[in-house]
Amino acid sequence: MLFRSIYSLNLTQDTSVLWKNLDSNHRYEINKFSKQSHEIVTDKSRLKLPLLKLYQETFQRVVANDTYNFSDEFLSTLLDSDITYAFGSSIEEEIECVILILVKNNWAEYYINASSNVGRNSTRALIWHAIIHLKEMGICFLNLGGGINENDSLDQFKKRFGGKKTNLYLFKGITSSLEFDKLCKDAGISGIRGHRDVGGYRASLYNALPISSVQVLVDVMRHLESQFA
Repeated sequence: MLFRSIYSLNLTQDTSVLWKNLDSNHRYEINKFSKQSHEIVTDKSRLKLPLLKLYQETFQRVVANDTYNFSDEFLSTLLDSDITYAFGSSIEEEIECVILILVKNNWAEYYINASSNVGRNSTRALIWHAIIHLKEMGICFLNLGGGINENDSLDQFKKRFGGKKTNLYLFKGITSSLEFDKLCKDAGISGIRGHRDVGGYRASLYNALPISSVQVLVDVMRHLESQFA
């Protein structure tokens, strides 16, 4: 049985504890960032155009699957949403990195990172700034997610924030992907295709979506099960 790990932070802990739990390299890079002339930007109006530009730049740099080739319209709508909090890094008055955090009730999800090659090193500091901001909002947990593959560089990057590791198991079965795709489309569900190295489907926004949205996906899955089980 395959599994992927995700890492979640308990933000009810004291800031000093969260800081101590960080990997030493993360602490070093965050301190280094704070000593440089970088500006942290949270104004969404300033971040929108850089987000669209940097997302495409990131998409090309990491050679991502087309599943993650989000349109400008989708990214703009996501950024404008009340559940989305954005944090950007400005280097010499140029936005070089933007991260998006989705918040619902007392949960938060680290969702998107878009950066230039220069701005990639700002990610740690932006996540740390987001952690402090979320604590001030009274948010209890932040899900950082995991890697594309177990123990890959992205997995290790997130692990070094000192969060609790949880294994999500991947079950494989023979079903009709064409039928499922059609059912999802008819129900207005999009963006759940799995990564190119894993395949299948992946839905990871339960904490940032209303229960009614989750129920739509559950209903589609149950309908598929009734047809092919």
